[in-house]
Amino acid sequence: MIRLSIDRYAKLAWFIGDGVVRLDDVKEVLEKFYVDRPTPKTIWDFTGADLSEATLDQVEELVNFVKERSPRKNGRNAFVASDPFIYTLGQMYRIFAELADQTSQTKIFRTRSEAEEWLRG
Repeated sequence: MIRLSIDRYAKLAWFIGDGVVRLDDVKEVLEKFYVDRPTPKTIWDFTGADLSEATLDQVEELVNFVKERSPRKNGRNAFVASDPFIYTLGQMYRIFAELADQTSQTKIFRTRSEAEEWLRG
């Protein structure tokens, strides 16, 4: 499951993964986010998430989904993952996104404070 919290003043959306998170969960919350004036900055916090069912093909599918549907231009996405497997999935997403010429920049962090600092910069 993914919860979405938006701070319009800070122009920041928090996506918080909790428990088992599947590709369809991510797509569903992104569809809602894109319809409701998306913020330029996002934090995807997967520190409490279980992504053990995720595959590399699904990561690539998600990149294509975002590229086709996202109205955001030049956004910044921070992924937070303390688990080594989830951190690696985040790095794979970042690589696939760069290869697909996505206009938003993505970085992967191990802590929320690092992610927040990067978004402030």
